[in-house]
Amino acid sequence: MNADIVQHANVPRLVLVEVYDTPFRDGAFEHVLCCHTIEHVEDPEALLRELRRVGGQVTLVLPPHIPLPLARTVQRLLGQRIHA
Repeated sequence: MNADIVQHANVPRLVLVEVYDTPFRDGAFEHVLCCHTIEHVEDPEALLRELRRVGGQVTLVLPPHIPLPLARTVQRLLGQRIHA
């Protein structure tokens, strides 16, 4: 399943979503991969809460060398992952 706020191309199984209130039920997914997204939202904590609501395990992929407001907190709480 792919989710985005706009349809950029013909992406299979794409669902357009509001990032803080997705249409998925609680625990709908075993794993959620959020790739290069959290650094673009106004409220990263709200996005992370929503990802945790719909997914059992959440993986955030961040671009290197971009300081984020919550980066140190996220790394302290979750640890920094070097591999996918």
